[in-house]
Amino acid sequence: MATTSKSIDKPFLLSIISLMVAGFLIFSSASLGLLARTQDIFKSVTFNQLGFGLGLGTVAMIIVSFINYRHLI
Repeated sequence: MATTSKSIDKPFLLSIISLMVAGFLIFSSASLGLLARTQDIFKSVTFNQLGFGLGLGTVAMIIVSFINYRHLI
């Protein structure tokens, strides 16, 4: 039985990471205007975005990466 090793597609990984960072920065920029009106704490909004958005999204991405796409068809 042949063993297969998974290799990481570095350009794809770099594009995913850059999209995540850009999305977070855009969200933070948009949140500053809303926070100025409502006087919420910026740290709580940032933590929610980092913890729930990026954190859960990254975990979901890792889990889905182990699924063979041929099984989805």
